[in-house]
Amino acid sequence: MGRMLLFLVLGVSGLFTLATLNINYSSVRLTNTSLEKFERTQAANLASSGINLAISKLNLDTTWAGINGQQFGPGSLTLTVATTTSQYPGGPNMGLTSMRLISSTGTVNNQSVTISSVFRLTTNPTAPPFLQYAMASGNDLQLQGSIDVRDDNNTNWNANIHSNNNLQTTGNAYSVRGFGTYSDQLESSKNNFSPNQNPNSLPVNYKIPPITIPVFNPTDYLSIATNISNGDLTVTGPMVLGSKSNPVIYYVNGNLNFRGSTTGYGIFIVTGNINFNGNVTVNSQDPTASNIGFYAGGNIQASGNINLAGQMYASQNIQASGNFTLIGSMTARNNIQLSGNPTIRYRPANSSLTKQFWPTATNLRPAVISYYE
Repeated sequence: MGRMLLFLVLGVSGLFTLATLNINYSSVRLTNTSLEKFERTQAANLASSGINLAISKLNLDTTWAGINGQQFGPGSLTLTVATTTSQYPGGPNMGLTSMRLISSTGTVNNQSVTISSVFRLTTNPTAPPFLQYAMASGNDLQLQGSIDVRDDNNTNWNANIHSNNNLQTTGNAYSVRGFGTYSDQLESSKNNFSPNQNPNSLPVNYKIPPITIPVFNPTDYLSIATNISNGDLTVTGPMVLGSKSNPVIYYVNGNLNFRGSTTGYGIFIVTGNINFNGNVTVNSQDPTASNIGFYAGGNIQASGNINLAGQMYASQNIQASGNFTLIGSMTARNNIQLSGNPTIRYRPANSSLTKQFWPTATNLRPAVISYYE
């Protein structure tokens, strides 16, 4: 009887001890879980603060690249910054510029949380999309002869060309250091397109929807002109224009016949045609963009020994032949036709010369585009 009682006491004591251990284990596990949640919350807060820190740094220095394992309070923070062309972390190439992918990892003990965000830097004014081609045509674009379309000594630029209708090339002598896009058909016996930049290995020629080339009505801008010519204007001698912040704006109610030379920044608004004939020199002032804008309500025609730095827009057609060199870009709402030995050295259109006409050339403020935890 005494032995049975002893066994009973020992059994009850064992059960009590086991129950106590289970309770203690559950309490420890609950405590650990609560501590892990607390530490994870701290890590998330640290990662979120890291995004704000990176944004403040990038607003001061767009080349800032991040930090690695820096101690902040109870944990550490790692920030990486990379250039991206998408508006989403890990997203497709959307051709965007001034974007930065920020990855922020906060770590507290064994708990880590990573937050990714795409941030847009402050951007300078840019020219509207239809002026961001070496050549853009609202109808057909024809290259006939020994034609060289390339960047102006900056291989970060692609000298892209586009036709809203047919893109036509004749012979093997042409060369384009950019993509060739079209909205109807490509008519080419030889593919001499070779972009400087093609990180996604896209085809060098492909079909896209027509781009919008807006109507340009010269009379709408008479009020902003600094010089007015009622009738045809012929330029035969040296002409000094304005500055980048204050370009001279000529309004010509007629045709512009250009046979001279210029220096400085300026805009020619012409109700009729613009003709470049003979020996023409328009000097380059800005290595990053054009310094003269030629905007015609009619056609733009060039023939002769012409060395021209500027951006062109014609409401009708652009035709160029002979020893014609353009440092800049050209856009026509109708056809573009090049023949002979023209050279197009693509230089981006200058927003200082486009914002008066196309208000899309505006600054973009810094902004968080996407945020993922």
